[in-house]
Amino acid sequence: MQVDTSRKVFAQPSEARINQGAGTLFALEADISARFEYRRCKPDHTSITRTKEIMETLQDLLENELQDVYSAETQLVKALPKLAKKATSESLKQAFLSHLEETVGQVARLEEIATLMGVKMTGKTCKAMEGLIKEGAEILEEEGNAAVIDAALIGAAQRVEHYEIAAYGTAKAFAEHLGLTEVADLLDATLEEESAADETLSGISLDEILPSTNSGDSEEEPQMEADEEGAEKVKSKSAKGARKKP
Repeated sequence: MQVDTSRKVFAQPSEARINQGAGTLFALEADISARFEYRRCKPDHTSITRTKEIMETLQDLLENELQDVYSAETQLVKALPKLAKKATSESLKQAFLSHLEETVGQVARLEEIATLMGVKMTGKTCKAMEGLIKEGAEILEEEGNAAVIDAALIGAAQRVEHYEIAAYGTAKAFAEHLGLTEVADLLDATLEEESAADETLSGISLDEILPSTNSGDSEEEPQMEADEEGAEKVKSKSAKGARKKP
């Protein structure tokens, strides 16, 4: 005849019940821990497992970096036409439009990398680029000296370029370390474009925009001098007329 062991637990002394209960709980915890460890190490990426594994390998980190910069570039495609429209300098306007074409190509390049690596680029929002674009949008609402506003647009655009240079440089280093030569070459091509765009903006700023910001002062001073000369002539004529009166 079978004995119901579950009832024996309650028939035992208090200390024995505690010991046996503790042993059962320990065994249960060990079983749960083993099951969780097995699930955590399984190769399939469920949502819970993926959250834990996303930063466990350099490959995971590279994928994360690429998704981030993909989001950054797609946001920039929408922002650059607005900067070009706001710019007064023709050379600055053309620089923005030229880089817009490059940015569209950079998005396509990232999609090519996604195919090579067998990963998705969508699903993440680059908060850094979101903030940079939001800050730059404030300049679009400004009014005043055209050269000064152009200088502000260049400053906003170069903040974006410097962020992208850092992002692509990091991703390229990861790809090279992982032996992903083709991926690294594609990233390097974009990195060169970003560096060139930054240099172009610096050249426009130093050679054209910044010198133009002084033109307002230089025009105002001659005007003040002319006004003063005119006032002196009026005073001189008035004095001569007063002397002629009997």
